[in-house]
Amino acid sequence: MSDLLQEIVSRLSLKANIRASTVCKTWCEAAVSVRKLQPLPWLFCPLKESEEGNYILFDPSRSQTYKLYFPELKGYAFSYSKDGWLLVVTNRLKGSVPPPSLGTNKG
Repeated sequence: MSDLLQEIVSRLSLKANIRASTVCKTWCEAAVSVRKLQPLPWLFCPLKESEEGNYILFDPSRSQTYKLYFPELKGYAFSYSKDGWLLVVTNRLKGSVPPPSLGTNKG
């Protein structure tokens, strides 16, 4: 398999990469060798007893669940998240950022 072919298929979108893999065996090997699937986002959900700060973190790619305890989030509701950041609101609907003790963005 040539380096040039691998370089070309590495620049294709996932859809085009899959199409290229149907051309022949050589192209299939090249396309599969460089194919990168987008990771699925993890889900962060409160448990029923969320008043106590209990949450679940779910990794859908591995079907694994982690139980977490964040008493700092007691009384907050989730509003939005992006790139590892979480926006929460209080019952008074004021926007807020979680306390620094929850860590930093490692994005």
